[in-house]
Amino acid sequence: GIDLKNATVLDAGAGIGMFCGFYQKKGAKVTAIDISKDGLDILKKKYPDVQTKVVQLESSSGLGKQQFDIVHCFDVLYHITDDRMWKKTVENFAQSSKKYIIVHDKYPYFGHSFFETGHVKVRKGEEMKKILKKYGFKETGSFPTHLFYVRPILHLLIGIVPEPFYYLDRTLLYLKASFLQT
Repeated sequence: GIDLKNATVLDAGAGIGMFCGFYQKKGAKVTAIDISKDGLDILKKKYPDVQTKVVQLESSSGLGKQQFDIVHCFDVLYHITDDRMWKKTVENFAQSSKKYIIVHDKYPYFGHSFFETGHVKVRKGEEMKKILKKYGFKETGSFPTHLFYVRPILHLLIGIVPEPFYYLDRTLLYLKASFLQT
């Protein structure tokens, strides 16, 4: 429901540009940032019109005062394991966005650290909402991207036979199987 025609989008943690083509096809002007110059070089070959910049997401000097209609961050925040850096990153998103912040976090918080490794830290959604509320943002929707894929009890089994669970996930999400949502 967001009009993307002429919208400005910051793809934060863009990597090789998984979402850049989508936004460009909808008429948006995209700026992609990432800590990987190599990833941004690949992105730039595929999407030459996308502005790119190597930036640490928690660095407030990386973008200056530039603001975007949409800040989009896909599967990145749970890789920031330092709480102070994570909080600063979320604050930077709030300061860089005029209207919307779209965040994809793969792992829900189950009250334990099943998914956590040296490069992953799972946080409660309330932590982000609290920070964003200070900047005038409110959650307008929360939509799961996976149902079974994030279930600790099935995590190992899914690693062995991922395809059936993927199709089951897609089907249940299509049917809006809210009884499984976290």
